Amino acid sequence: MANPPTVLTENSLRPDQGGTLGRPLTINTNFFAVSRLPTKAIYHYDARFSIDLPPKRARQLWKKVEASDEMQGARAVFDGKFNVFAASRLPFGNSATIQVDDKGDKVHKDSRDPLSIKLTHVNTIDLSDLHAFLGQKGPLTPDCMQALQAMNVALVHEAMCKFVNRGSSIFFENQTHDITGGVQVWKGLFQALNLGSDRIYANIDVAASTFLKGGNAAEIMLSNLPRESRDRIDPRDHAKIERLLRSATFMVSHRGESFKKRYKVAKISACGAHEIRFDHDGRSVSVQEYFTKEYHLRLRYPQLPCLGVRTKNDQIAYFPAELCLIEPGQKYTKKLDEKQTAAMIKATCQKPADRLIVIQKGLRDLDVCRNEHVRDFGLEIDQGVASVRARILPAPEVCFKNESSTPENGTWRLGPAYHGATLRHWGVLCFDSERQFSHHHMQTFIRELVCSLGNNGVSIANSAPMYRYINPQASVAMAIDGFWVEIGRATRGDPQIIIVILPRRCSMYTAVKTHCESGEGIGKMTQCVVVDTLRGARKSYYGMLSLKINAKLGGTNWTVPPRAIPFLTGRPAMLIGVDVSHPSVGDITQPSIVAVVASVNPEASRYIGRVKAQAGRTEVIVNFKYLVYNLIKTFKDTSGHHPQRILMYRDGVSDGEFGNVLREEMVAIKEACMHIHPTYQPPVTLVVVKKRHHARFFPKQLHESDRRSGNCLSGTVVDSAITHPTEFDFYLQSHAGLIGTSRPALYHVLWDENRFTSDEIQQLTYNLCFLYARCPRAVSIVPPVYYAHLLAFRARHYLGFSDTAPLNSLPDIILKKSVENKMFFV
Repeated sequence: MANPPTVLTENSLRPDQGGTLGRPLTINTNFFAVSRLPTKAIYHYDARFSIDLPPKRARQLWKKVEASDEMQGARAVFDGKFNVFAASRLPFGNSATIQVDDKGDKVHKDSRDPLSIKLTHVNTIDLSDLHAFLGQKGPLTPDCMQALQAMNVALVHEAMCKFVNRGSSIFFENQTHDITGGVQVWKGLFQALNLGSDRIYANIDVAASTFLKGGNAAEIMLSNLPRESRDRIDPRDHAKIERLLRSATFMVSHRGESFKKRYKVAKISACGAHEIRFDHDGRSVSVQEYFTKEYHLRLRYPQLPCLGVRTKNDQIAYFPAELCLIEPGQKYTKKLDEKQTAAMIKATCQKPADRLIVIQKGLRDLDVCRNEHVRDFGLEIDQGVASVRARILPAPEVCFKNESSTPENGTWRLGPAYHGATLRHWGVLCFDSERQFSHHHMQTFIRELVCSLGNNGVSIANSAPMYRYINPQASVAMAIDGFWVEIGRATRGDPQIIIVILPRRCSMYTAVKTHCESGEGIGKMTQCVVVDTLRGARKSYYGMLSLKINAKLGGTNWTVPPRAIPFLTGRPAMLIGVDVSHPSVGDITQPSIVAVVASVNPEASRYIGRVKAQAGRTEVIVNFKYLVYNLIKTFKDTSGHHPQRILMYRDGVSDGEFGNVLREEMVAIKEACMHIHPTYQPPVTLVVVKKRHHARFFPKQLHESDRRSGNCLSGTVVDSAITHPTEFDFYLQSHAGLIGTSRPALYHVLWDENRFTSDEIQQLTYNLCFLYARCPRAVSIVPPVYYAHLLAFRARHYLGFSDTAPLNSLPDIILKKSVENKMFFV
């Protein structure tokens, strides 16, 4: 009987002294060396307020704790939750309960007892371990990491108490930009201490986040309504307003400036103040009538929805929107629409040189070295940026059918497809009127598309496909099914793909993809385009479109030589890309989406995908072994043999989840292999891909930069100084940035049974970035993860939940058999 899979607990260590391949150079970073560290012990206290408080309120009250008699003038830093750190032992001994004077501000509606905080000494952190480790004379112990945590709290404590904060970033109320729809972008600074390979560094970066716009609620509502619908609000506009303002806090203006009570929006009324009625003094009155009589107010916007708050007896009380003042600085966590996203990018985009100037100025303005709390701990930070050793990895050749191209800074010219598909049975279905998209436009579109497909190596057996116009109000499913049958009859063959022309970016896309790819029945390959995009489209647009179509039909647009990806071409090997996509914070209506893709050919140009829903916003994948088993089985059906090596790139895992992913998902892969055969145990390597970090690279010399964008060049890799001191990680900027400051990807090898050297995994990862089928550019993260992103995004369309309906049961996401083993998601 085979042994059960080993439970893994520790991350892989760096196997060597770092990579050596590539052209060496020195670059600047947004890391600043910590020049002086604490030398004495740090005292750790557990902090518990008598009632639950949000971090913002807890930090506000901490100042009063420091001023209490029990503290006797001693200072300590507080993380806003449960941890207090002090550079010397606090004067009250091991424990103290301190009464906090909140000046009658009722912090909890049911609390009548005085507010208090209990501080209990839980640990004395010995710094000798940290100094020994940094001097390369000792191991990385728990005391090292606890000391780093304490110093991080000390670094940000004062700024967190003073400014609006979110995570480890602070934001400035005087640096805001409206991005429409009642949402603002606030700019600020991120700051954190990181343990590098030889010292501790402060990572300082520009930060930007979205906040609900403060101000009069009526004005915010009006900015979200079309002018013609302000008297009678459309249900879709009402849903938009409720989505924006639900759970927001506000104060009221009709009780005078001295009235400071805050309310929380529980509901947005379905009708205006002039229509909402309630019992008052034994008679029914409208909200408008009540405020006119009681406060002598004449409402300007009685037709607007009211803000509802929950009362003690669980009823809803409504306030007219124009009397409500939304507090500024409230986090906005909902997904931005396309217009807002574009506005945010425009507001935050900075060239590398400009970004570095802002970072350095921010560090000077914070003046952390004069901060009393930082001084107490003996911390000092260099004002000059850290320069680190880097290398520019060599780019692979890109191979087409009968020619090859040498990339320049991650880009190359297109040639005829390495393997072009044959297009015989297809058609074009337009969900718009002939008046909006005429026959002339249609014929021009087909001619340009056929020409581009031919130039890119696709064999066109039918250059004059049939096309049909369909009323946009018609059933999408019936229209596509009927046209699919019509194509089959006309061409006497099985249809391959329908090009679907949509009038605009709208929910019709969701209907098309859901019907054609998910559920029971015959799967149908589609390629959607939008009328507005087609008008005046350039040759480059048709070129990108033809790349997607060729990939969907099973073709290969280009590849790299076998020597560039020896891991895949030496022995049968499979790449796996994994993404777990979570709904927005606070959204209980949708589950998390698990998307897994796997390569099925040695060129790593063909991928298959599987997808499932998962409840609870958990990061570790439930029943992962069944997905992996299915992928390995399909690999065998496609290639004739099982993969002899597996390399999995896993996206979206935070440092705190590393252990769970190793214990759960690596074991799941092993169990999937054993389920195929007890002796089938291919070596597995697991690499986490991280994009949500604040490391940035800046060229030190002009000739070592991309002259168009000012970024570092494609292929820049860093695996020393600012990387993990012992574990196997590296930064790779594989793409050529177009605008703004490029963000390198951080690759962290958690487990490695394939025994990669630093050079091998870095060069392989970089070369894979040239194999993304949708554009002739090296992409910023490896294609398996990129494809998993696309599949997860597509699966969101299949779910079809409303914004308000609660999630009562976990849905099954079923891919149709005829598309599940094709690259329908590109």
